[in-house]
Amino acid sequence: MGAVGTVVLVAIGGRLAGLLALQDGLRSGARAAVQHLLDVRVEPILMSADARETCEALGRALDIDHLRPEVSVEEQEDAVGRVADTGATVAVLGHTPHDDAALGAAAASVVLGAAGTDRDDFSATLASDDVRDAALAIALAQRTWSQTVTILVLLLVPVLFGVLVVTAGLLPPEYAPLAQLVGAVAAAWQLVQSDRRAA
Repeated sequence: MGAVGTVVLVAIGGRLAGLLALQDGLRSGARAAVQHLLDVRVEPILMSADARETCEALGRALDIDHLRPEVSVEEQEDAVGRVADTGATVAVLGHTPHDDAALGAAAASVVLGAAGTDRDDFSATLASDDVRDAALAIALAQRTWSQTVTILVLLLVPVLFGVLVVTAGLLPPEYAPLAQLVGAVAAAWQLVQSDRRAA
C-alpha cells in the first residue's frame, strides 16, 4: 500500500467485508481490531503492498491466515472487485484520498480519521483514526445482523408451524396464539442470552 503500509481484508461469514489500513509494523490496536472481527467469526484477509515475507510476519502477529501480498494501490480496486465478484458483500476501511479507489469499489466504505470531511460518497466516516473503532463497528453490525435473523426465525417458525397444524385440522384455531407465544418467549430468551454473552 505504498506509504501507508499494510491493508487487512476483513470477511464476514466467509465474505469480504472490509479493509483495515495499517502502517508498516503493527499499528497500535491492530491485534485488538482483528480480535474483534474474529470474535464474531469475521475472516480477515491481509492485503498489502509489502513483500510476501513482511506480509507473512504481519499475518502471524495479527493471527490472520489469509494473505494477499504485493498488491499495489493501483491494483486494490481490482482486488476488491475480484472479491465482490465471488458474491461477497465487500466493505472497505481506509483513509481518503489514499484509499479512494478501494473505497469506491466496495459496497460499503468506512473512512478512518475523517473528522471534518464533507464528502458524502462514503457509507460511513469515523472521526477516529483507531482501527479498533472500525473493527468494533463491523463486529457490532455483524452481531446485530446475526441477532436480528435469529430473532426473526424464532418469531416466525412457531407461528408458521401453528398455522400448518391448525390448517391440517390437528388442533382447533384457538390454539394458534400459543404458537405466537412460544415464538415470543424463545425470542425474548435469545435476547437475554445475547445480552449476557455481550456483558
